[in-house]
Amino acid sequence: MDGLHILEFNETKISVNDKVSDEMHRLRSVSTIKLCYTPMYNLDSNKFKIVFHNTRPLHHHYEQLHHDHNLKSADVIAICESRLKTSEPDETYAIEDYDIHRDDQKDVSDGRRPSHGLVTYIHHNFTVSHSNHYSTQNFETSLFNIHTNSMAVILLVVY
Repeated sequence: MDGLHILEFNETKISVNDKVSDEMHRLRSVSTIKLCYTPMYNLDSNKFKIVFHNTRPLHHHYEQLHHDHNLKSADVIAICESRLKTSEPDETYAIEDYDIHRDDQKDVSDGRRPSHGLVTYIHHNFTVSHSNHYSTQNFETSLFNIHTNSMAVILLVVY
């Protein structure tokens, strides 16, 4: 609704029909939809949680990812087909409380975005002691040794 302007707007003219109000109450209390899965934010916080997601491409879906509380309850968020350009700074795709680890494919000479790329977000609760990235035109991997005071994990992201 870009460009819509309401002139002489009078808030006192806004009203809610009682039937609408009753129906909204019913929908919020009696007719709630039960999810067919358990959201990650409801899982035990002691469990190590990983999300692997194909965003194709990340720059189109970053805002959704950035604001998704279910995804952000994971310890690791791995993104394939990120298609980021090496010239784009990490800050452009940062997620609060996560360190970003990128394995961008080399930029295409004609200025288009590369076809692939891996981005791995690792929560600040973890320390990365080692990382290694390998990619070809058909195969991409990122290897991480990550740990906290209570656990150590070797994480291999493959696409």
